[in-house]
Amino acid sequence: MHRVFKYFIWLIVISTIFYFGGLYELELINYADEYYDARLFLIYSGLFSDMFY
Repeated sequence: MHRVFKYFIWLIVISTIFYFGGLYELELINYADEYYDARLFLIYSGLFSDMFY
């Protein structure tokens, strides 16, 4: 279980890096992307709270 959790964290980190890297390359950062990032943060925090508690 701990190994799966570690892979899940690495998947989130790598996908976040590629996601923001693609945004900076395409210069698509605007209010819609900020709203999308906030929604992603809420989803990720919900997943982490479910895992920890």
